[in-house]
Amino acid sequence: MRKTIASLSCAALLLANAAGVLAQTTTVVTNSGSNANISNNSTSTTVVSTQQSNNAVVTQSSTNMVNTGGNTLSGNIAPGTGCGTCVSGSVDLTTGAGTASTVQEVDVNKNTAATEVTGGNATSVMDVVNTGNNLNVNAGATSTTVVGTSQTNNAMVSQGSMNMVNTGGNDLLNNIGNVSATTGAGAAGTVQKVTANENTALTIVQPAPTTVLPPMCGLNPCLGGLVGGNGTYTVVTNTGKNLNVSNNTNNTTVVTTGQSNKLFSMQYAGNFVNTGDNLLKKNIGGTSLTTGAGLGTTLMELTANKNVAGTAVGSSEMPLGGSLLDVVNTGANANVSAGATDTTVVGGSQTNFSLLWQKTCNVVTTGVNGVLKNIGVTSTVTGVAGGGVGQSTTANSNMYLVTTGPLGLLGLLAFLL
Repeated sequence: MRKTIASLSCAALLLANAAGVLAQTTTVVTNSGSNANISNNSTSTTVVSTQQSNNAVVTQSSTNMVNTGGNTLSGNIAPGTGCGTCVSGSVDLTTGAGTASTVQEVDVNKNTAATEVTGGNATSVMDVVNTGNNLNVNAGATSTTVVGTSQTNNAMVSQGSMNMVNTGGNDLLNNIGNVSATTGAGAAGTVQKVTANENTALTIVQPAPTTVLPPMCGLNPCLGGLVGGNGTYTVVTNTGKNLNVSNNTNNTTVVTTGQSNKLFSMQYAGNFVNTGDNLLKKNIGGTSLTTGAGLGTTLMELTANKNVAGTAVGSSEMPLGGSLLDVVNTGANANVSAGATDTTVVGGSQTNFSLLWQKTCNVVTTGVNGVLKNIGVTSTVTGVAGGGVGQSTTANSNMYLVTTGPLGLLGLLAFLL
């Protein structure tokens, strides 16, 4: 029995957790003079970049040759049993069974990237209580979160297998006596499996932590509630003439995911089984030929080029940014401007390319036997011949999920996987 087993595997895993940058600014102006110019700004930037790349070139080749046949019995005279001219002895040939099997497995190029990022905490808090004549107040918060994931796999896989099993090819010639030839069973099997190029990318952008209203409000909450971590909070209590107040929040979230797979795969299997091709010729006496069963099987499986990407940004209960402005008493020419801008960009690219080639050849022989010019009772029985081929291919599968909800990293993992 000959058996060959070859296997190869390769995988990469990357987990990243990044908290939002804390860029909170608090400014308190209690009594302001005339012509005062006050500016309060906060900027928070979070950038997470992940790149995973695999290249694999795999070649597997196997040859198994098993032979118990190719025997010759010629010119033999079986001993008698004292019965005069009668012949009661025997000339026998029995070959053993032959088995050859090959298992080839390839598991390469698997990437997993999981990133959880908290949105930048760019909170700007400003309090102006008493203002002068020409006070100009400018408050702003800018939060930028960028998450980029790139996964690339290139694989070239070649699998080749050849199994040759022979228990036949026997010659029994010019023998005297009861001649019997029995060949053993022959079996050859090949299993080839390829699993290549699998990418999984998970990205979570959580809302920034909320901020309690500043203590200057005392026991009476100015606006009653929490301030978003990405927002700007401004309170102007008493204003003078020509007051100009500007309050702005800009929150930008960009998530990009690129997944690419290329696969070139070639699978070849050949199984050759022979229990026949036997020759019984010019024998004197009873002649019997029995050939063993022959079986050749091939199983090819290929699973390749699978991309899974999931992105969750913010939640339905809490957006990533906001702006709160409170002006109680204004002067004659007050100009108040407040605004919040949230920009979310989620982009994904999933590309697969496969070039696949599968070929199998099973040849099983239990016949092609010659029983010629024998004297006596002749019996010929050929064994059962069987061949089976299974070929399966699953390639080029993409799934991309974008959601706004409190799934969290574990929830998204459970949903996707």
